[in-house]
Formats: sequence, structure tokens, C-alpha cells
Amino acid sequence: AHLQQHLQLLQQPQAQAQPQQLQAPVQVAAAQTATTASFSVPVVGFVPALAGVAPLPGFPTSLSLAEACGTLSTPTVGSQAASPAERPSSLQLLLETPGLMEDGSVWRLSRDVDGCRLIQDALENALSDGERMAVASQLEGKVWQAMRHRHANHVLQKCIMTLRPDAVQFIVDELDAKGPAAVSRAARHAYGCRILQRLLEHCRSDQLVTISEPLISECVVLAKHVYGNFVMQHVIEYGTSSQRLRILHELQRYARELGRDIHSG
Repeated sequence: AHLQQHLQLLQQPQAQAQPQQLQAPVQVAAAQTATTASFSVPVVGFVPALAGVAPLPGFPTSLSLAEACGTLSTPTVGSQAASPAERPSSLQLLLETPGLMEDGSVWRLSRDVDGCRLIQDALENALSDGERMAVASQLEGKVWQAMRHRHANHVLQKCIMTLRPDAVQFIVDELDAKGPAAVSRAARHAYGCRILQRLLEHCRSDQLVTISEPLISECVVLAKHVYGNFVMQHVIEYGTSSQRLRILHELQRYARELGRDIHSG
């Protein structure tokens, strides 16, 4: 009984103070709502200090979340939202930030959950291949790492999808330089298989001979793999007639085994 009385005495001041404590979050929420209400377009979720990326040249690192939203979201003209033509694009942010395109920051951003979206948006909305190459060239020498990274692989896919086939030759060359075994490893990788699929979709067959051959030689094994089977489907769909015939001939030899497999069937 004494313990219950003691607990009741402890709880009474808290119960009285509770209404006052609840006022602060309500006021903060209202202030945040008023701060962000003037922005008509959601901010790209990227501020280096907030995204877990090392601070980049030209970007302030001590902003509050509301200030950061104001820095990267839609500018306003008077009380009206700016027109699409007046909105700074992700590409402008990249090109106009001092030192950002020279010090490997694009590669750092590509490995960040929010930064990779910024890079993809820049590639998607660039006005020329020259602008896209200014971004994509920052990944040269890092293709093997990027294609196996959970975030950077999306940037590499966007490069393949938005650039001309000749402009992504550096991706083919770097993968080819790793050797046939690396191509097979990439086909079995959860993220690497996506890069091979995009290459098969968007590049010319003559560009991909050194990549297609290792896949065809292991078509039976890859057809039964959880990721490799998607790559082989793309080889059949986008490959040459002679490549299809070679794959068909090889698959026929193991038709019964493949028919019972959960992936190849």
C-alpha cells in the first residue's frame, strides 16, 4: 500500500505537466507544415550531411531539415511557385556546384540511397549526350564495383538506358577486361544481372560478342539460376539468330532436367 501511494505521488506531477509538454510538438509540427507549404514539388531526398555522405564542396553542412528543403526544392517568385523552366534541375545542381564534377563526388553520391536518385534524375533530364557523359564519365574505372552495389547499380542502368550505345562502350570494355568468369559471376549476382539485361536491351549485338559468348557457353547452368535465368531470357530475346540456335541446341540436350527446374522451366 505504501508503494502504491508513492507511485501515485510520482505520477501526479507528470499528469499535470503532460498538457504543457504536448504543446511543443504540436507547435513544431505546425511550424514545419507552414515552412514546407510554400514548396509545390517534393524535395529530392538529398543533402550530403543528412544522407550520410561526406560533405561535398559548395554544399552547406549545418542546415536544418526545413532549410535544406528550401535549398533544394522549388524556388518561388513572390508568392507563386516557379514555373518548370525556372526550377533548378538535378543536373544544374551537379554542374553548378564548385568541384562536384571533378573530385569523385558523383561516385560517392551513386552509392547513397538519396544521392543515387539525384544522379539518375540528372541523367534522365539532361538535354544532350554531352551533359549525360559529364556525369557518366565519373563512373569510368568503377563499373565492376557499381554493378554490384545496391544503389550504384541503378545509376549504371540509367546510363545504359539514356546514352547512345557507343557512349556506354566503357561499361562493356571494363566488364570484358575482367574476363569471361566475371561475366558469369555478374549474371548470377542480384544487381549485376540487371546491368547485363540493360546492356542486352540497349546495345548492339556486335558490341556484346565478348559478353554474350560466356553466357551462351554456360546457358544450361545459368538457365537454372535464380538470377541467371533472366539474363539468358534476354540473350534469347535480343541476341542474333545464330546465338538463339546455339542456345536452343544446348537446351534441347537437357530439356527434361530443365523442365523440372523451378527457374528454367
